[in-house]
Amino acid sequence: MGKVGKTIAVWLVSGSLLWSVGAGAATICDDYQPPSGMVITSSGTASSCEGLCRAREIEPVRGAVMTICAGQRIPEGYDIVATETVAACDCLGRSDNAYVIRRQR
Repeated sequence: MGKVGKTIAVWLVSGSLLWSVGAGAATICDDYQPPSGMVITSSGTASSCEGLCRAREIEPVRGAVMTICAGQRIPEGYDIVATETVAACDCLGRSDNAYVIRRQR
């Protein structure tokens, strides 16, 4: 199937939801919530999403501790343990734009 960076694009929901899959991450536009088991880990601009700062990179929920962008639902089985500011989530705000989540014991 090619190298890890190979991209597969699938249009869903009347052609406005673009998923770019490669190396475990995907890109969706800000109109959509990530599917169950996925979280937003960065925000930015992509040609597949009209306008500035509308792209969201999503990744599978994994590990005991994870940093995700703020303002999204918290995955089942995880709790917010802190907020922080990360450059990857700047499109969602300049401060306290990310949650540190920890898997419940």
